[in-house]
Amino acid sequence: MTGYYPIMLKLERQRIAVIGGGSIAARKVNGLLAGGASSIQVIAPHLCEELQRLLESGRIGWVAKQAELDTLRDYTLVFAATSDVQLNARISNEAMKYDILVCNVSDGQQGSFLTPAVARHGELITAVSSAGVSPSLARHMKQELESNFLPKYEKALRLMKQLREKVLQSKLTEQQRQRLLRLAANEASDVEEAQVEQWAAALLDRIVLDEGEDTEDGS
Repeated sequence: MTGYYPIMLKLERQRIAVIGGGSIAARKVNGLLAGGASSIQVIAPHLCEELQRLLESGRIGWVAKQAELDTLRDYTLVFAATSDVQLNARISNEAMKYDILVCNVSDGQQGSFLTPAVARHGELITAVSSAGVSPSLARHMKQELESNFLPKYEKALRLMKQLREKVLQSKLTEQQRQRLLRLAANEASDVEEAQVEQWAAALLDRIVLDEGEDTEDGS
């Protein structure tokens, strides 16, 4: 099986083509918008209601015709998202010929990348992929994350963000900062937001105390 390398990709400056105007293309477009994409062209003779709404709100562009393969070179990221399996394959092959990253919604193995199931909660983003083996299982795992884990850890992330700002302004050494943040990460999910000041002070005391105990004379 083809190996994959997971990355977090900044979409702000990417020129993106989503080829297809139906519900599958709309799901891809909404995911791209949620990820910060600002330049999306949908290439299709017709648009579904959802894509039409996004067009009218100015969030996407529309090329109202069938995809012409020789125009793919204008884009840095391509999604072959039509209902025609053979057309998606041709789009994928043409894009890869020019080293353009392409996702084939009909058969992920025919493209150069897969889109995982993504769960978002505030600034916390998790992604789950089965490497194309079972998208249904990946979606189920995403729902489990959304229901049972993300709310708890998104709160922890907010606390860690506040704590990191305080730590960076402190007089701690780099080694002390790293030790404190590692210790905090193990505890953050159990701390209440109203207690962050007391928690930060207690962590600092523990770091200083631990360092004192590590010296030969305890000083």
